[in-house]
Amino acid sequence: MKFNASVSIIPKNQLCICGSGLNFSDCCMKKNHTYEAILLPDTGRQIIYDQTEIIIAVQKINGFIESRIDSIISGLSPEEASRKLRRLYEKLDNALKPIEKVTSCKQGCNHCCFLPILSSQLENELIKVYMSEHYSKDMMAEFNYKINQNKETLSRLVHTNGRFLDENYKLYANANIPCAFLDSNSNCTIYSVRPFICRKYLVFNEPTLCENTLNKTDQYYSTYLTKVKDSIIKLNKLTYGDDFQYKHILSWFV
Repeated sequence: MKFNASVSIIPKNQLCICGSGLNFSDCCMKKNHTYEAILLPDTGRQIIYDQTEIIIAVQKINGFIESRIDSIISGLSPEEASRKLRRLYEKLDNALKPIEKVTSCKQGCNHCCFLPILSSQLENELIKVYMSEHYSKDMMAEFNYKINQNKETLSRLVHTNGRFLDENYKLYANANIPCAFLDSNSNCTIYSVRPFICRKYLVFNEPTLCENTLNKTDQYYSTYLTKVKDSIIKLNKLTYGDDFQYKHILSWFV
């Protein structure tokens, strides 16, 4: 769902939205930043975030895309493309930080890790390299066991135009498959190289709503996310050609 944002004036004696525990006047007020607010229609809850921080971070994203991705006309090796993808991820993470502070998504909450996730060929390459460098033999054996347990369901997933079919979401929800990259504490073992879809998935609703993965949620969206997605597509094309692939994040390992 897309929300209309409006400029918000934070009272001096209100707790600062940065989470410091200090009043706004004793904390971030001196930055002289612009803050925006969105109103959630279902609950009436107001979400306030630092728009200036987002603008600065998005400018850096745009500059990187224009100078390091859009300017490329010849092919890239997987290694070169992976380096650029990592840099793009870093800049995206910085842009999302102000929103992460006000969403309900927190470490250890893993409801979204039961959703079917599409990842591109280049994103998968980055994950595989990371696993080869950071996974022990025991971790790899456990991961392969999880994949083998769900091969049948994974083989039945069909996607088109960048999303899975509606019946696939129901199939996946009924199968109740946790992401094989989760550890025993519900932490992502590939967090630093998780794909774009995982990074941008930020929800404003209470976590209880996310327990049923078929429920509709209020997710953060901004137009710069589409530009990042398009840049990832271009990196894939520069590396693998126009017929590069998308698959479920676990289907790459079947």
